[in-house]
Amino acid sequence: MSNRYDDDDLQDYAQGDYTDEEQYDNQDDIEMTEEEEAKMYELAPLVMEQLEDYKGFTEQDVLRTLYNNYNDLNDTVAEMKSKFELNILFDMGFMLLTETLMSFNRNLQEETSGTKAEIGFKIKQ
Repeated sequence: MSNRYDDDDLQDYAQGDYTDEEQYDNQDDIEMTEEEEAKMYELAPLVMEQLEDYKGFTEQDVLRTLYNNYNDLNDTVAEMKSKFELNILFDMGFMLLTETLMSFNRNLQEETSGTKAEIGFKIKQ
């Protein structure tokens, strides 16, 4: 393979066919069609439904990700799941608290069964 070029190559490069990237510089200026926008707003609740166990995202994050994934539901959900945290710690903490309270309640009922007991809290002033 030669690293030489001829007049024809110079002519091609002079026309800017290979170096003109100006058309790609303003990607933010590309507008969606009404159908694409309607589809995006139709898919947003479906994405949010599949991400109900995740936290830290907004509706704008969902819309932006849908836009970047050309309104592909599966790709959007996969990308969002990779970016945001699963809300499992909150759920585990809530379950642990619930179990502790239920256990406390069972123990209290066992201790007070057969007797009339009142439990109250005194507030010191």
